[in-house]
Amino acid sequence: MKIFRKKRGTGGQTLVTLLVFVVIATSVTAAATAIMINTSQAASQVEKNFISTGVAESGIENALIRLLRDPNYTGTGYNGEPTLTVGNGTATVTVTGSNPKTITSVGLEGTHTKTIEVSVTYNNNIMTITDWHEAY
Repeated sequence: MKIFRKKRGTGGQTLVTLLVFVVIATSVTAAATAIMINTSQAASQVEKNFISTGVAESGIENALIRLLRDPNYTGTGYNGEPTLTVGNGTATVTVTGSNPKTITSVGLEGTHTKTIEVSVTYNNNIMTITDWHEAY
């Protein structure tokens, strides 16, 4: 009759190795999740920045059309409203000066704003855009 004896000191090595791999896997997963969340938030910020730029440019284009129709246009939205709604954003447009006129449009999407300024001259019923830039 054979008697089986356990070897001492080898039973815990597998458990320790398993625990090390679990800790490494958990760390890698947590780091990957943090990077994914960070990238997603950054992409959302970039998207809102593009949207606010588009809203501000829409305000400028609307003002240019209105100035062509009425050279005394001062920069309000439709029906005398103070803002122009573009999708989920709003554009606040002001027109200052006489010749050249400066059109300023502030596009707002959520908490992101973008300001665009355009200078135009109006001579002999011809409007000329002399400058178009983002204001900081």
